[in-house]
Amino acid sequence: MKIQPPAIAAAALLSLAVAIIGCSSAMSDWAKAANENTVSSYQGFLAAHPKDQHASEAQAMILQLQDDNGWAEARDTGTDAAYQTYLQRYPQGTHSGAARDTMTSIDRATAWKTAQGEGGTAASVQAFLQKYPTGPEADQAKAKLKDLTGYGVRLARESSDVKAQRKLSQLKARFGDTLHDLVVTPDASGKSLFIDSSGMTEHEAERACDAIKHKHQACQVVRL
Repeated sequence: MKIQPPAIAAAALLSLAVAIIGCSSAMSDWAKAANENTVSSYQGFLAAHPKDQHASEAQAMILQLQDDNGWAEARDTGTDAAYQTYLQRYPQGTHSGAARDTMTSIDRATAWKTAQGEGGTAASVQAFLQKYPTGPEADQAKAKLKDLTGYGVRLARESSDVKAQRKLSQLKARFGDTLHDLVVTPDASGKSLFIDSSGMTEHEAERACDAIKHKHQACQVVRL
């Protein structure tokens, strides 16, 4: 067995001690950084131990915490611009899907207020629903549209398509100024054909019928 000179043995022991102390220091610093779980704690760990086994994990935690902090800031601000800023910084971030969904919700709510501010007409509500067919505001819009277009006036009933088309032409000539959209619609059995108006509110249908009856034409308010 070869015996090392005292100087060599001492150097080896010193190197081992340094390695143990360094390892212990890295482990302690990592535990401290993980316990604090902040961007600055992980950055401090990387500055002291750039090649440690936990270095890649520290880098990943920094990115995740920055993402989370950006998301928290966007939620606290709660504006479309704040969520847009988050997405510009973290387009593939953990919360990018939630950010896009929230922006859609904000845009949808704003558009619904605009549609109502435009008088809440059937045209404005239909335009809103074409752009936003789902969501809580869409449910409100559908209910509103049903109120706006759920009624009509019925002017005639015919037994054949030829008679119905002839009657339709006559009624359009007489009441085109009152009812702009008269159409032929079959009943459930398909045996009869009605001359009906397009959808309107119940009040509008009642008012139209009153005007038509004054011209001696039968008229009935119906639910479409």
